[in-house]
Amino acid sequence: MTERKANAQTYKRIFEGNNDGADILEDLVKRFSREYKMHVEVDGMTNSMMMAEAAGKRAVIDFILSQVNQANGVEQGEQDE
Repeated sequence: MTERKANAQTYKRIFEGNNDGADILEDLVKRFSREYKMHVEVDGMTNSMMMAEAAGKRAVIDFILSQVNQANGVEQGEQDE
């Protein structure tokens, strides 16, 4: 069996060209790309750990969106504008 690898076009097809995929991406963005809200420190490390967790979740969303943008011909620098 040949190993299949996802590329930017795959991400576009799944998350932009498919209604279910678009719904899933919208849900993921809502769940994992929220603004980080400050929490009360409990042990002096709570905020750092929570910020790291939020950044990790956000990184997945950012990667998916960057792949879709790449498939649409958006250059990396243009995404940040």
